[in-house]
Amino acid sequence: MPAANSNDDTCIYAGCTDPNGDNYLALYAYDDGSCVINGTPLVYGCTQPLSLNFNPVANVDQGCVFAPSDSCTGDLNNDGIVNVSDLGIFLSNLGSVCP
Repeated sequence: MPAANSNDDTCIYAGCTDPNGDNYLALYAYDDGSCVINGTPLVYGCTQPLSLNFNPVANVDQGCVFAPSDSCTGDLNNDGIVNVSDLGIFLSNLGSVCP
């Protein structure tokens, strides 16, 4: 593929797409994992140690999955209450393919 030598507005740029990132630019169409805040790279994942999908290096929470409580089936985040937070967890995982 030849290198571009002029901008005809068809270029697609990759970079930091998180508005909180120091190196964010709105023109980036794809996140290339290069976002940083105060010199620290952003690592997306679950930041809750008691979750099933905890990522110990994550510093930006992108959703966690908790084992259902034995005493309260709908309490997906084990906070002792079935509420909208549990619904959010369920909906964020709806359609996921399980191993």
